[in-house]
Amino acid sequence: MKYLKFFIVALLGVSLVACHDKLDVVPSDSLADGNAFETINDYEMGVLGVYQAMRADSYYGGFFMIVPDVLSDNLLICKDGRTTWRAFHEWTANSTTFGTAGFWGSAYVGINNANQVISRLQNNNPFEVGTPAHSRSLNLLGEALALRAMLHFDLVRVYGEAYINASSNGLGIPYMHAPAVGEPARHNTAEVYQFIRQDLEAALELYNGNNNNARLNARAIPALMARVALYMEDWQNAHDYAMMAVAGDGSDITGPNLFNDIWRVNSGPGIDTEVIFRIAITNSDPELLGNVYGQGQSNTAGTSDGNRPEYVPSYSYYQLFEDNDMRKHAYFMTGTYSGTQYNSVSKFFGRFDSPAVNKTDAIIIRTPEMYLTAAEALYRLGQYDEALTMLDLLRAKRYVQFESGNETGIALINEIYKQRRLELGMEGHRFFDLKRKGLGVERDDFGDEYNGEGLPANARSLEANHARFLLPIPQGEINSNSNMVQNPGYSQ
Repeated sequence: MKYLKFFIVALLGVSLVACHDKLDVVPSDSLADGNAFETINDYEMGVLGVYQAMRADSYYGGFFMIVPDVLSDNLLICKDGRTTWRAFHEWTANSTTFGTAGFWGSAYVGINNANQVISRLQNNNPFEVGTPAHSRSLNLLGEALALRAMLHFDLVRVYGEAYINASSNGLGIPYMHAPAVGEPARHNTAEVYQFIRQDLEAALELYNGNNNNARLNARAIPALMARVALYMEDWQNAHDYAMMAVAGDGSDITGPNLFNDIWRVNSGPGIDTEVIFRIAITNSDPELLGNVYGQGQSNTAGTSDGNRPEYVPSYSYYQLFEDNDMRKHAYFMTGTYSGTQYNSVSKFFGRFDSPAVNKTDAIIIRTPEMYLTAAEALYRLGQYDEALTMLDLLRAKRYVQFESGNETGIALINEIYKQRRLELGMEGHRFFDLKRKGLGVERDDFGDEYNGEGLPANARSLEANHARFLLPIPQGEINSNSNMVQNPGYSQ
């Protein structure tokens, strides 16, 4: 893959030098030369290089945390904003639209970094069996395999066909098992998911490390496996892996006293039980995750006055949050910009106890997702009472004076879907949830102001399974790789 090869070589130093300058002295495709990997700490730095690629503003530091909601019915572009990501919001993005190449490149840089570690430790582990270094190397190998699977999973969700709708030749993405060389073609969707599962199963068997939630860990690997199984409609595995990642009794879901702190403090007692995996962004880092949702808000708890929203919650989505739902107050704030009131997305405003406005970690996997995954899986398995129990464990932690609705039948699965939309809003799930279920996007007719007045969306409807549920392969990749096929509906 010439484009990827050159792109990775150019960016490898950016993604690795910050972690360890020793890794920057060897070309990314030079597997025969072991100068970059001599000690176990070198392999550690190699794995950290994967996270460096993932935290970029073209990945979890920005693009991947907002665009899946921008593409959906959760968000509405604000007329007073900078109109960032407008082409995605209106489903008019093309192969040269800003953001497409950045995400593709960052993900494959991360994959290449993971493969640098995997290719050495999997095929010819240099550390003596029985030594602490060998034990540590197996954990690093498991972590790298899980990261490789996760990055490919993110890519196939964006550029590939939905698993349940894909034909035997359904377009996926190139699954890279070695540092990128040549011009590989796209694997089909089924192959990509098979490779993802193989990597995750190997990772689960190898990894015996701790639960440091700033990296993939002993809870995050089965949680990721549950997420993948959900997309494949492998209901039993979706349930079983989800239960491996959580306590199962709701005790690891934060209550009212700590819920806001997940995004304001990011880590600590009580918070770390809910946050399974996050990518840490410090006050000195350049990433400003909150900036993708708004500009210029004051760093004052409880207000969004002065915030210039990029996107606001669609009015019908905002109305789904009841007043006794703590998420309504944690995720949104009503304030004034340029004389107009808006419901700002305040979830990523940042740490109020620091001088860094809009600095917050990228929270990628939380326990509520696993309870909702288990609930959906149990429903599909015909275990309705158990599905309601899983759902109520979450709802009891989100609503003041909660009483179960004791839903059954279609009402139960609809409530599971509703709670998933509410709980995981603005965390990069909604568009992919619609895509995996074969549903279209239907936006309301309300405007962008706090009460539903104002400017409505220009584009209101994207029919189920439309070609625009696949984003375009970057034009640079098309131009440089003769085996690369563009997605339908986009010019070459």
